[in-house]
Amino acid sequence: MPKVSVIIPVYNAQQYLEQCLNSIIKQSLKDIEIICVNDGSTDNSLNIIKEYAKKDKRVKVISQDNQNAGIARNNGLKAAVGEYIHFLDADDWLVGDIYKGIYTLAEAKKSEIIIFNYKTYNQGEEVEIDLFKRVLAKNQTRTLSFEQMPYFFSRMFVVAWNKVYKRDYLVDVEVSFDNLKCANDRAFYFKTITQATRITLLPKVCIAYRIANPTSLIGSARYKHFYCHFKSAADINDYIIYLPDKVRQFIFDVNIEDILHFYSTSTADNKLALLRQIKKFLQSQQQMFPSYIRKSYLRGVINYLLVVNEDVTNIAHINMMIKYYEKKYVLYKRVNQIYNMLKEY
Repeated sequence: MPKVSVIIPVYNAQQYLEQCLNSIIKQSLKDIEIICVNDGSTDNSLNIIKEYAKKDKRVKVISQDNQNAGIARNNGLKAAVGEYIHFLDADDWLVGDIYKGIYTLAEAKKSEIIIFNYKTYNQGEEVEIDLFKRVLAKNQTRTLSFEQMPYFFSRMFVVAWNKVYKRDYLVDVEVSFDNLKCANDRAFYFKTITQATRITLLPKVCIAYRIANPTSLIGSARYKHFYCHFKSAADINDYIIYLPDKVRQFIFDVNIEDILHFYSTSTADNKLALLRQIKKFLQSQQQMFPSYIRKSYLRGVINYLLVVNEDVTNIAHINMMIKYYEKKYVLYKRVNQIYNMLKEY
């Protein structure tokens, strides 16, 4: 049995694949499998991964019609037999020799999930991101349950690629990625993190995350798939009904923040259509979570969106209102974040 299964959804990534695959193949931990799931690429990606598979028997190729990265990850997970699972995007790469240390740490700590730092890469500019600076001393690792720090984990970076999962744990919680063009990993994150009792925090940069990939969903293209955020939020809210009240409030607020963030960063010609979708979504959530809307620090803008006429004349006021709340509550959020994490720590 391989110690680590690396699952890579591949879609039109010919420009980046070699850097990604080479960073895995050169790992000192050789007992791994590399599962490349071709998601209907129209460039040379499939040929590239087939060539790697010819040279290295650890590379396995799965091919599917173009669906999305979530389905590709699910299919890769079904085929994986490793003790631990790492989901890596085809345009990103590993930073240094990481798998041996992660595997050793996971075994020693009996980890269900290991979360690590990353760096962003944007046209040659690299920035290291420290996710744990408020909860870990330098070079310190820590293993704990979700219940010990629910606020911290509720606001953790939800992506799959900066985490390694125990495969048996994923099987036990019966989780999969959503069938969505974007935001397909949000529900996966909350369903896995909230049930975990052994989460290890590793303050080491292990992944380089490429920002300026033209095949990623950015700008106007993201608007076309904005429905993903509503579907993902609804899926998460259906799940959190079974969680403790405090945790439900944390995650409810995060969901609303996510939707309002994408509204505020959308182009002007999309805002009216988005307003209608947001209002419809909030009306459905009002029936399920009336108390959370009342308690949310965003309740003012939420209540306004629930009653406002769907008219272009309201767009400017809504934009100002959201900016006001973002500015007014940035200090509140930071203070509350520090308070909750200190209390949990």
